[in-house]
Amino acid sequence: MANKPFLAIDLGNTNADAAVFSNDTIIERGKIPVTNIGDLPKAFPSALRKSISRAYVASVNPPAVKRLSAVLIKSFGIKPVIIGREIKVPIEVKIDNPAQAGVDRLLNGLAGFARSGRATVVIDFGTALTFDVINKKGAFIGGIILPGVSMSARTLYDKCALLPMTVTRPVKSVIGKNTAHAINSGIYEGYLGMIRHLIAKITDELGVAPYVIATGGEGGLYVDRLDIDEYDPDLTLKGILLTIKG
Repeated sequence: MANKPFLAIDLGNTNADAAVFSNDTIIERGKIPVTNIGDLPKAFPSALRKSISRAYVASVNPPAVKRLSAVLIKSFGIKPVIIGREIKVPIEVKIDNPAQAGVDRLLNGLAGFARSGRATVVIDFGTALTFDVINKKGAFIGGIILPGVSMSARTLYDKCALLPMTVTRPVKSVIGKNTAHAINSGIYEGYLGMIRHLIAKITDELGVAPYVIATGGEGGLYVDRLDIDEYDPDLTLKGILLTIKG
C-alpha cells in the first residue's frame, strides 16, 4: 500500500495543482481551475487513476475542499486526507497565532528548509504573493502577504472603467507607449522592484543571507531577473510528500 501511487493536491483560490507520486517521485501532473474542479480526474490517464490508492489535499479554500472531496470519492473511490486538519505539517510555527498560518505556507517552509538546511525564504507567486520565512533552525517565523500579480491586473480592470485587462509579461521598455503597455510595465516592473526590496529587508532582519526559493505559476516570469537560488513550481506538493512521510 505504501508504495502505491498517491495523489497530492494543492487546492488554492484560483487553481488546483495536483501530482501523482510514486516512490517519492512525481510521475504525472495536472492543473485545473477551481471553478472546474469536477474535471480534475480528466487530467490523469484512466489507467493511472485506477492505480491511485490515496489522496491528500492541502487547501486555504474550505468551500472548494468540500467540492473536491465529493469529486475524489465519486471518481477515485477515495476519501481524501486533509493536510493541516487530519495530518499536521511537521514544522515549528513561531508567530503570534500559529493557527493563522496557512497550510500552503507551512508546506512551502517545510520543503524549502528540507532543500536548503539553513535560513530560507520561499516566494510563492499565487493568487496572493507570499513570502514565507524560515529561520536557521527550520521554524516558520512569519512572512509577508500581498495581492498576487494577476490579482493586481484584475483589480485595475474591475475598478477602472477605461482600463483593459492585460496579461502580465516582461517588458522591453518601462515607458509604456499605449495603455496596455503602461499597465503591463507598471505591474511587471513594480512587482520586480518590490520583490527585490522585500528580499533585502528580510535579509536585514535575519542578519544572514537566506536561501531563496520561488514557486507558483507566475514565478517563471520573474526568476531570471531576481537574485534567487532556485525555482520549483512543485514545492508545495513536495511539502505534502514530506508531511505524510513524517
